[in-house]
Amino acid sequence: MLTLVNPIVSAIFRSLRSASIILCFIAQASSLVAYAASAESEHRVESILIRMTLEEKIDMLGGVDGFFVRGFPRLGLPRLKMADGPIGVRNDGPATAMAAGIALAATWDSDLAQRMGRGSGGDARARECIFCWAQA
Repeated sequence: MLTLVNPIVSAIFRSLRSASIILCFIAQASSLVAYAASAESEHRVESILIRMTLEEKIDMLGGVDGFFVRGFPRLGLPRLKMADGPIGVRNDGPATAMAAGIALAATWDSDLAQRMGRGSGGDARARECIFCWAQA
């Protein structure tokens, strides 16, 4: 691991790495249909949480059948497909390898970050992934 002597330079590198990853997932998220959180959706979340048993809440922390979060039909919660995403969307089968966040940040090219985010978003949609795991 590279240790930088100057704390300002070190902070800039950390910010760039985080910013590049965030840009990728903002581009991906903006390509999906989104809606603003409302009082109604907050109420629905609370009503589901109240009805969940402790075991069901714990089960939400792990995966099932490969890259899926367990569904709970009695609560109206479907299985959610996920992927490992820090260097491309990977869950099963071939995957496109993307540049690591630090390599992308080193280019100082925000247009490239946007293109990479759109590419990852398209790949996630094609694989029907609801969310991707990645460092922040």
